[in-house]
Amino acid sequence: RSVAEHAICASKDLQFLDNELGTAYSAALKAGATSVAAQRAWLQYRDTQCEAVHAEECVRTLMWNRFDELASK
Repeated sequence: RSVAEHAICASKDLQFLDNELGTAYSAALKAGATSVAAQRAWLQYRDTQCEAVHAEECVRTLMWNRFDELASK
């Protein structure tokens, strides 16, 4: 597992955001506003950006940014 995945598992707040982001992604995918490839690319990006020291805040920021991306399409 990546540092980001460990941070999500360790934080109730991030677990909630992860669920909400999954719902937003599903809706955007159904509407044709994103793709599976785009989501996989974002997950890879997320996993390479966050270091263990500040992982929770990093993941939270990236998740909110992804919400904004999905909502703007």
